[in-house]
Amino acid sequence: MKTMLQIPILLSITRLDKEAYGMAIVEDIKKTYGREISIGAVYIALKRLQKDGLIRSKVGEVTKKRGGRGKRIYYVQGPGRHYLRDYYDSVSIVWQDLEHYLAEHRFI
Repeated sequence: MKTMLQIPILLSITRLDKEAYGMAIVEDIKKTYGREISIGAVYIALKRLQKDGLIRSKVGEVTKKRGGRGKRIYYVQGPGRHYLRDYYDSVSIVWQDLEHYLAEHRFI
């Protein structure tokens, strides 16, 4: 089972494309959703997503700015795209049910 944080992270990785590394994901989530999130929470979720086969990663180019280290770049794999589609389908059903309920009941 995925946590609610993993969906925004998967979406962030797709938005950032080849620039999806830890801090960029944190900044994208803040910009997109207005939520502060710790880098540690992002890395825990990234490890879980990678373990589940939904994403993959590779180390990017080495730079002097990073002390001779490269950034770890994340990519959504096929199973991750399928997971997003399945998640969307299930959430859509829930929203339709909620809309039906709200239309039948008036809230003051």
